Amino acid sequence: MLQALLVCGLTYACSETPAAPGSGGSDGPLEREYDPVVLTGENISSLAGIPPAQLVGFRYAAGAWAQIPIQVDERASIPLGRAYSGLSFAACDEPAYCIGLTLALPQLYYTDPGTHIGADVDATFDRDDELVFMARDAGIEAPADAARPAGLQSPAGVKVTVSEPGSARRGFVYLFRHNGTLSGGAGQSYVAYNFSLASGGYLTSYNRAGLSADANRRTGDAPGANPENTTVTTPYYSQHFIDRWILDRLQITAPGASGVDILDRYKASFAPGSCARTEYTGSRGEGAFIVNRAGPIRAIRAFLGFNSGPLVQRQHIFYERHTDVTTVLRVHQIPGIVDYFDYSAAATGMTYRNNQNPQGLLIDGRADSHRAGVLEWESVQGAQGTMIMAHTLTTNITGLVRSSFYDDAISSQYTQCTGDNSAYGASGNWITSEIPNTDPRLPSAAMLSVKRQMLFGAPGLTAAGIDGLLAKLKSPVEVRTAEYP
Repeated sequence: MLQALLVCGLTYACSETPAAPGSGGSDGPLEREYDPVVLTGENISSLAGIPPAQLVGFRYAAGAWAQIPIQVDERASIPLGRAYSGLSFAACDEPAYCIGLTLALPQLYYTDPGTHIGADVDATFDRDDELVFMARDAGIEAPADAARPAGLQSPAGVKVTVSEPGSARRGFVYLFRHNGTLSGGAGQSYVAYNFSLASGGYLTSYNRAGLSADANRRTGDAPGANPENTTVTTPYYSQHFIDRWILDRLQITAPGASGVDILDRYKASFAPGSCARTEYTGSRGEGAFIVNRAGPIRAIRAFLGFNSGPLVQRQHIFYERHTDVTTVLRVHQIPGIVDYFDYSAAATGMTYRNNQNPQGLLIDGRADSHRAGVLEWESVQGAQGTMIMAHTLTTNITGLVRSSFYDDAISSQYTQCTGDNSAYGASGNWITSEIPNTDPRLPSAAMLSVKRQMLFGAPGLTAAGIDGLLAKLKSPVEVRTAEYP
């Protein structure tokens, strides 16, 4: 029963018995600007076997059909360690780290012919693949006698019903196979992802073996072993990466926002001021991309490798108005970890809030009295725009001591291992206790992952408005599918 409830939410859909048009519910625009709807081929099995490029989506509104953008991302059961395929462990800067990688981590995951993971062996839309669209693109329910959209190969398709929890409001999307005259993107693109390596093509030039850790010193703005100039751009935000783990620029570009770069770096270390392991050393060590792919709805950037944890994984999924970042720890016992955003001087004047400090703290480079504790959410808001973050930690480890980190000081008490020399509203999750082994290649491996959901919006959003968006994150849209007609 729990599994059935979970897959009927934002991420995956359930089948339903078709309902008569207009029977219950209220058609109209869904107040869900951020929510994607992700369907698997298993949810819409009547479309299985169709080439992904021949799938299209429509909404019905104002008495007519209108095409909406959709995206198909192919997946397969693969060992994620295949990302290291062809790499001799002896070639690694630390050979012991690279033993037993190629067949590690068998699971269902995205494929990519542009990495060593390779393409899905089934090139059609199969039961494992995902089809995604945005909930806000849904329309009203089509009348039973409505003529089908032009350009279809078959009138048969799938009706997707998207509803607001606790509300009668519903939206509808219709999926079909087209005859070759249409494009799944409907001429639109919500996100632009440009993966750009300084060395050239990924398969021919990426240094998966890595370089020496170069730890325990301040490294400033230096990249790691594989410098990048990678950008993600939407009408609502822009992000920039200079290496695998190094996000060094974040601009909120929603209407009315100033668009300045508010980020020094997205940082990680054993503890504040500890330079033994940072996002810089993690980018210098062995590592590989699992997937780098983009479509009209979203872009996916996922990779492995952080020093002695070659199977440590981070996945970024970029949508038009929000980003999901999931980090999976797979490493021997470590003394703790702090994962946080260190903002730049351009964030001065923004108000930082979290569930421990809902009253807000002014980011100004001056020390603040604040309360520490387990983080559920954070936000920064000002003329620069609004960013809201929700956190979810998943683990089977007992006894973890979880807290939060906050440091707002031009002259910080903590060594600034990377980035600039100051801490402006530096804030995030901090596990202060030892973390036991999470590397599945070693005995008695535990499990720990952290998901950070980031939403971007215009300046002037009130505290009540932020709380409302956080509530929607906790209560995703409900999705049902049925054959149509």
